[in-house]
Amino acid sequence: MKSADLVVTVRCLHCRHRSTLSPGALAAFGLPPDAPIAAFVKRLRCGKCGSGSIMANRVATNEAAARRMRA
Repeated sequence: MKSADLVVTVRCLHCRHRSTLSPGALAAFGLPPDAPIAAFVKRLRCGKCGSGSIMANRVATNEAAARRMRA
């Protein structure tokens, strides 16, 4: 699977807000699309509540859509 087929899903552990980071969004922050999540997860903040308690993982784009529909 190519890195372009993957997105990073992000979930706030405080308010449960969910979002995704596309390879383009990572590039906007100066990160390669295949950058290890551990390299940037500590810098993430929830866009809804501002919490730094974030869980992130990399999934296929079609799997990310399925997760959003289940939530």
